Amino acid sequence: VKTFSKLKTKSDRQRAFRDSELKALFAPQEGTAEKLRQQLLPLMSLALASGARLSELCALRVREVMTGDALKHKCHDLDISYSDCPHGALFFRVTEDQGKTISAERLTPVHSAVAGMVAKLAHGKKLDDLLFPDDRRKRKGSTDRPYSFSLTQKFERYRMACKVHDREGDRTRSRVTFHSFRHSFIDARTK
Repeated sequence: VKTFSKLKTKSDRQRAFRDSELKALFAPQEGTAEKLRQQLLPLMSLALASGARLSELCALRVREVMTGDALKHKCHDLDISYSDCPHGALFFRVTEDQGKTISAERLTPVHSAVAGMVAKLAHGKKLDDLLFPDDRRKRKGSTDRPYSFSLTQKFERYRMACKVHDREGDRTRSRVTFHSFRHSFIDARTK
């Protein structure tokens, strides 16, 4: 006997951030919220500018930030115009820990708004270093959850501090999450 789960109603689906919500998330905050904003700002900025999933960003290595000749060769290999990536590109590769589907392997141009930030994140690191280092400390009894899980929790705390949420009725989950940056990127491209 086959069972089918209920289809999500339109009101249950995740959605893109509204402009007012993005302004609230990127605006300077006070106290603990500002500390969280500073920690999350590079991830939020790159997610909004690239449409990448959080797990993909957390798995990015410095060697996957491409500029110059490395980018020329990669563009040639993937039959992409080098001129489409004037500020460099990020190479998202499918591995066991990264990428949701086979189409996750892609070269993504670095947007001019975040090019300097990406260069700063990569500066002084070894090629195999994570672009966003996993700075969690192993604690007794901690789980082996991925780094993106702890960042998701941190972002949820920050999002709530900014009063950015969209819950209907008695629903426990908001329709806006970190993944909403991806929806916002896609919506902006289709306009």
